[in-house]
Amino acid sequence: MTMDFKNYNDILSDMMTDLAGRDTKITDMNPGSIIRTLIELVAVQLDEGYYLAEQILNLFFAATTSGEYLDLRVAELGLTRAAGSAATGVVTASRSTPAPFSQLIPEGTTFETTDGQVQIASIEDVTLLSGTMSIDVPVQAVNVGSDGNIQTDITLKQVGVAVSLVELWTVASPGLTGGTNEESDDTLRARYLAQIQLPATSGNASHYMQWALQVTGVGGAKIFPLWDGAGTVKVVIVDTEKQPAETELVTEVAEYIETMRPIGATVTVDSASGLETSVSATVILAPAAVLADVQDAFEAALEEYLQEIAFEQDYVSYARVGTILLSTDGVLDYSDLQLNSTTANVLLEDEEVPIIGTVSISEPEE
Repeated sequence: MTMDFKNYNDILSDMMTDLAGRDTKITDMNPGSIIRTLIELVAVQLDEGYYLAEQILNLFFAATTSGEYLDLRVAELGLTRAAGSAATGVVTASRSTPAPFSQLIPEGTTFETTDGQVQIASIEDVTLLSGTMSIDVPVQAVNVGSDGNIQTDITLKQVGVAVSLVELWTVASPGLTGGTNEESDDTLRARYLAQIQLPATSGNASHYMQWALQVTGVGGAKIFPLWDGAGTVKVVIVDTEKQPAETELVTEVAEYIETMRPIGATVTVDSASGLETSVSATVILAPAAVLADVQDAFEAALEEYLQEIAFEQDYVSYARVGTILLSTDGVLDYSDLQLNSTTANVLLEDEEVPIIGTVSISEPEE
């Protein structure tokens, strides 16, 4: 049985039909008449009631609820949304000649990338000593999220009160890492449904899946029972962005499962391997479309698709990528679409997840 949620026009039509079928002396139901105006006012109120009823119903079920209401639903099983984390790392403060005197670089010294998109702050006091030319400064992204993950050797600009002796601020190896976004509704919902729909008992595969997903930062897992013989289990994980997990997260999952697993099981936890999916194509653009904007929109949609199929599908669909490209605002048509230099699906191994590679969208040569 499905609930029939009527809209304003349905309600108005039903009320007019019902009234016309009754033995009344009302003859004028034209727009502007008293009775028509009253019916329209009632229809507006009933329409609002139907709308609220539909929203309440959607918020009740895990498959359709979202946000804080999804948080309330999953809390019934003791689950909470992963809060995300801020990226951390080291910035090297340097100058071209030895410092003539010592200078404090205080905690809270702030920086940003040259495009102004990522803000960073130092998290402890350090001092550039007299006679030295550089010092490493521990830092953390100001905001939680994967946007704070920055590759090594990126030059930053300091903001706020300047540290006069420092000439250059550079992100040191291995970059700023560990930044994760707050867990999405889809990922949280998947964890909740997995716990409900996959019976976990006595250390079966579903149990290992649950244990892995209970660790903050894990966005998906794949379980390989008996992967190296009797009594062995392999757990392969991705982070909340459906990307290969960092070493720290793998270690955390392994340590947690060790506290939960049955006696006698030998468990190996590893990160999924990322298989780059590069895309190139020639596109026909709408008259007002800008190629750079189209490429950015396509990359965002492609990345969302790759995250969607991680551990769910064993190939990247050539046809699906074409559909995504054709659905991108500003694209009228395309040709010469290639995935990893082929015109076929990109196959994924059991422990691989697709990650976005080079995306090259161009217009036909004149």
